[in-house]
Amino acid sequence: MSNPNWWRRRTTLERCLVLISIIALIAVVGLVIGLVSVILSNHLTEELKASTNPPEALQGSTRTTDNEVFMPPQKLPKDDVCLSAECIHTSSAVLSKMKPEIEPCDDFYQFVCGTYIEENLIPDDKDSLNTFSLISDKLHEQLKEIIVEERPTTEPKHYQLPNALYKACMNKSLIEELDSKPIADIAKKLGGWPVIEGDSWNADNSWSWQETVKKFRRIGFSMDYIIDFSVSVDLKNSTTRIIDFDQSAIGLSREYLVKGFNETLVSSYYDYMVDMAVLFGADKDAAKRELRESLDFEIALANISWPAEKRRNTNDLYNIRTLKQLQEAYPYVQWVDYTNALLPDKIKVNEDEPVNLSVPSFFEELGPLLERTPNRVIANYMMWRIHAFSIVFLSEQFRKRQLQYATALSGRQEQEARWKECVDIASGSYDEEGEDEVEGLAIAVGSLYVRKHFKQDSKPIALD
Repeated sequence: MSNPNWWRRRTTLERCLVLISIIALIAVVGLVIGLVSVILSNHLTEELKASTNPPEALQGSTRTTDNEVFMPPQKLPKDDVCLSAECIHTSSAVLSKMKPEIEPCDDFYQFVCGTYIEENLIPDDKDSLNTFSLISDKLHEQLKEIIVEERPTTEPKHYQLPNALYKACMNKSLIEELDSKPIADIAKKLGGWPVIEGDSWNADNSWSWQETVKKFRRIGFSMDYIIDFSVSVDLKNSTTRIIDFDQSAIGLSREYLVKGFNETLVSSYYDYMVDMAVLFGADKDAAKRELRESLDFEIALANISWPAEKRRNTNDLYNIRTLKQLQEAYPYVQWVDYTNALLPDKIKVNEDEPVNLSVPSFFEELGPLLERTPNRVIANYMMWRIHAFSIVFLSEQFRKRQLQYATALSGRQEQEARWKECVDIASGSYDEEGEDEVEGLAIAVGSLYVRKHFKQDSKPIALD
């Protein structure tokens, strides 16, 4: 007799359970298939909608006569929508710069800024263009209106000086007539530029870089070509101000100078130095030789300086010392005398004065560098810096060569409009004789600006 098959060997209860399990399995499989079908169907529907109907925020754009884009508002909860005039104007301005037909996942930059790029070409007198430069242009126009306005004689003199300075800056015929004489006269007062003076420079061997910095301070030039000097808010106590000594303010970005003459911009900088020295009266061969040495010195200053990325941690730049401690650690500077000479006449400090030494390693290496560098090389470097700074005030032959260098440096093809340069000078200049009456000229112009363009109730709003 043969054995019964598997099904017949099961009890009635087991057979029922098997049937129920099979039915349940079929139901689960059917449910899964149905769920997957629904998901795929919804996904395809959404893709179809997206391809035929762009998001509501990007639909229906129509340009108005002032190149702004009108977009119908999204239907959001009332509390989430700003409908003030400022919000509407701002959103319209933002949308007018977008290019909604661009797929943002393909080119987000073009999607956000495409129209702005097409409608705004970089002028030849600029190396870039952005919303801030447009604001700056508007500010220049507002400042010009303020500066050219004749001030009543009853107003304080510092309100009248910007107008006089602007007029002098715009007097191109006189500037051409004087040519390089203004800076040449100042250079003589400072002991002369060695590359121009030749063997007659420093005949009495009395030249000192520290004394020259003091003279720069009295005349109004920067004091930062060897050691950066400033008075600023104490980073760890905002209620006080502190004297800060920092690494040199060099004439070309450190990232280029440290590469030496292998860097194209360093070579352009050197050619610019030589050509300018020749325009000021130097022999070209002497200029090539001597300014190569001064540029080597500037490169050395760059090499002992910290790069920008290392200066990001402000804690590393906070190193409090007293002037007495500086004198002991870095005796190549007479720190108390040097500091007092750079401060306003009414302020004096002693050796117990706390100061901040931003980059101690720079000062450790600066002493040996100064010691092994001849005074003539240091003087050529320092005098080059004040001549380079002064070119904007000189005749066209100097300014044309400056533009050639600017083109190599940034791509700018034309000089900025003369009136803009003069507005900059008149709204933040210095007096060649260092008179107190023009200190804070920028504050005076700022005061006039606030007086004209700020409403009386703006201050409490700003304070809130």
